[in-house]
Amino acid sequence: MPVAEPLFNRVVPGVVVTRTLSATTIIAHRHAVTISLGGQADFTVSLSGDDLYELMTALLGGEVSYVSSTHAVHGRLLLNVRPVDDEPSSPVPDRTELGPRELSLTLAEQRTCQVLFDTEQAEDLVLHLRTAWTLLGGMPLHG
Repeated sequence: MPVAEPLFNRVVPGVVVTRTLSATTIIAHRHAVTISLGGQADFTVSLSGDDLYELMTALLGGEVSYVSSTHAVHGRLLLNVRPVDDEPSSPVPDRTELGPRELSLTLAEQRTCQVLFDTEQAEDLVLHLRTAWTLLGGMPLHG
């Protein structure tokens, strides 16, 4: 059976905590979005519409958050989102500024991938996630 073509495929540059330049890939399919942190296959997770909405909200909110995701081998895992400067910004609903952010994922065997995004990269990340979210129907799927 042929593999369905993705609806959307974008790459956002970032820096893995080891200070290695990396690219985080966002791929939208019909019912989910796949994110590969730091371009590492082991750190690839899928997000439903609800999960994706929560990720965008967390990135924009500027506070430490944990977003549910699904890993092909390890099942449900929490994707960690936090501001890089460790100073939570005040949550303003129509906030247009976004600061540096970190996304990280820890697998069952305690391996972790942490990717840092500067302000411009974080803005690109949110822009591409919004586009993917729109392709999934544009609103969180409840129930």
